[in-house]
Amino acid sequence: MAQDFARGVYKSSAWQKNRRNYLNAPVDTAGEVCVMCDDGWHRRSDDAWVPSSSVVPPGMCERCFARGELNVADIVHHKVHLTPKNINDTRVTLSYDNLQRLCRDCHAVVHSGHGEPRATFDESGNLVRNDRTESFRAQVARLLETADDRRNIYSRRRNGR
Repeated sequence: MAQDFARGVYKSSAWQKNRRNYLNAPVDTAGEVCVMCDDGWHRRSDDAWVPSSSVVPPGMCERCFARGELNVADIVHHKVHLTPKNINDTRVTLSYDNLQRLCRDCHAVVHSGHGEPRATFDESGNLVRNDRTESFRAQVARLLETADDRRNIYSRRRNGR
């Protein structure tokens, strides 16, 4: 839940537009927005476009994707948390450099520091995934259902229903 001092930012049309655009933008694992060119994905770096090998699809949680999972991002998180001192600085509130797409689980972990680990280590030090982790096919199926639901909601809004 937003702090009282930040409610105005989150209700502003600038934030709503920025949030929607960021959720739907392809970003690389470093959080840089990417564009599709004839020879693949590219990101801006030092006034030049450089190839980006790992692009997080639009609408996907950046942290989950980095772990090899597909989860829908519900939240656009500020990496530098909003405070009364920085609330009027658009470099903090609206800049893509300070934003990250997260699912609700990852957002809770970021803010609380707690959460069920998605993986642990065995006695030999090998990474072992949690048994409850969905298979890749199940994740894709859930993603497609969610995308269809969003399309239906948006089409009903456009048609005034």
